[in-house]
Amino acid sequence: MDGESMKEIEVAPVKPAIPFDVLDKIDIRVGTIELVEEVPKSDKLVKLTVDFGDHKRVILVGMKQERQNPKEIEGMQALFVLNREPRKMMGEVSEGMLVDIGYADGITPVLAVPDKPVPNGTRVGSKGLKSLLMFSIETDRLLLRDFGPDDFEAFYETSNDPAYRRYYAEQETTRTYWEEIFDRIQAGSEAAERTIYQLAVCLQNGELIGTCGVRIESLEHQQASFGCAIAQPYWGEGYAYEASRSLIGYGFSSLPVQRVYAETVSENVRARALAARLGMRLEGELRQHKFFKGRWWNTVIYAVLKEEWHAYVGI
Repeated sequence: MDGESMKEIEVAPVKPAIPFDVLDKIDIRVGTIELVEEVPKSDKLVKLTVDFGDHKRVILVGMKQERQNPKEIEGMQALFVLNREPRKMMGEVSEGMLVDIGYADGITPVLAVPDKPVPNGTRVGSKGLKSLLMFSIETDRLLLRDFGPDDFEAFYETSNDPAYRRYYAEQETTRTYWEEIFDRIQAGSEAAERTIYQLAVCLQNGELIGTCGVRIESLEHQQASFGCAIAQPYWGEGYAYEASRSLIGYGFSSLPVQRVYAETVSENVRARALAARLGMRLEGELRQHKFFKGRWWNTVIYAVLKEEWHAYVGI
């Protein structure tokens, strides 16, 4: 790889969030570039003939000044946007757009290509597009990411584990209840103004072992709630602390959050120990706050402020 392509760039700020359904309208497909031709009287454009399996298209690309030999990409597969309105340039009609990497940052563009051959016309479908949008945080041992539709069973198994269920009201133990919760989590991850970061906690091999969440409850007052649940076979490994510390840190550094708090029943010793280890202070106890399973339960509230968190992590 040449030195120019590896030069440092000034990283642009992330663009405002968009709903998933907006991105899903873009039709991105793989095509093989069969032919690269000159466009007469143009010092920038070349004409690509691209095979998309069931049809071929002409797509104009401004790469003449970016490559010494544009014909070197003949035979390569690349990604193209197909449902862009046709555009007439230099007497030729372009029926799509090549997806490149680098142009917007002022470096010589490279093609966005599949890492192995796939049939021409293969789409970057809804699942693939969603994976591009997925929010994620990586730690030393874990990957925290948005939930996908296929994650429900693992989410339900962890959330409804008897170790946690003993602290739930009866209506909070049904499959229907957790399906509704899962639907709200997924809807929240696709919101234009996102306030819910309820993430899957995965090992580096991809195995989903729990969930961890920061949810902005008040934008006006910058208050966020927090919770974490790790599947019982993985207790004692420090995963809950590792996931929680990374996500709370993200909340204070990147979200409009001044205070993060956690609520649990007073008997939930493990949750209380986690909150204390995360630098949260016990702010109070609400006596006989909830009634379920035939008895009253007290609720304890732990919280940490932004400046306290910064002191805790040494910022």
